[in-house]
Amino acid sequence: MDGFTNRAAGFVKRERIYIFLLIFVVLFHLSFLFFNQFLEDSGLGGIFEEGRFKGEDIISDEKIMEAAASDPVIYFIFLFLLAGFLLFVIIGIALDIVYLYLERKKKTPFGRTQPVETGLWGFWDICKIAIIFLFVQRVMWLAGIFLFAGISYLETGTSLGLMLSATLTNVIAIAAIFYFVLNKKKQAITSLGLTTKRFFVNIKYGVFAYIGLIPVLASVMFLTMWLFNVFNIPVEPQPILVILQREKHIP
Repeated sequence: MDGFTNRAAGFVKRERIYIFLLIFVVLFHLSFLFFNQFLEDSGLGGIFEEGRFKGEDIISDEKIMEAAASDPVIYFIFLFLLAGFLLFVIIGIALDIVYLYLERKKKTPFGRTQPVETGLWGFWDICKIAIIFLFVQRVMWLAGIFLFAGISYLETGTSLGLMLSATLTNVIAIAAIFYFVLNKKKQAITSLGLTTKRFFVNIKYGVFAYIGLIPVLASVMFLTMWLFNVFNIPVEPQPILVILQREKHIP
């Protein structure tokens, strides 16, 4: 028992920064939940109704067809995109058949383009990156409320504010990954699979693999939509589409 206690105390002392960040994230979530519950119990929950998505905000199939029928240009673009999607589905199915055939013949369709160094990071290192990501997300949310209050383009909930917050959060998370790999683990950037060697071969593999996944993704999407209809599950609109639809400033 003493050995376990000593190891736990050593772990807490060694990783205290990330533990504090994790506690902050947990307390932030709990505080937000309690605050929302307090508003609901006090009858003030409606103050956020204005920011919620409404039925007219949803870009439905009927609205798309109505817009396409009223404008020949939109109709042409709609048919062009639909034909392109179907073409990629057909090409993707053909690539999947070829891939499965080569796999059955024990032939590898995608060869290794360069040796990749084995990563020295473990599960806890990945957890650290996730903690940093969640912490920065919460800090950016608070910054949108307190630091950028009054700046119409940067307030929390505005399109530019959301894009700026998401971009900075992702940049910081990527920087943290590079810091762990290059500084902490003393490994080359190639251990992350980032290299310019045989660059165009890698691009070709990526394009073929992506096209081959399109039929799989389309099948999952249609199956999900079918199950939602069968069990009468309401489908929430994609938030980013609603935000873009509401945006009044083109830049």
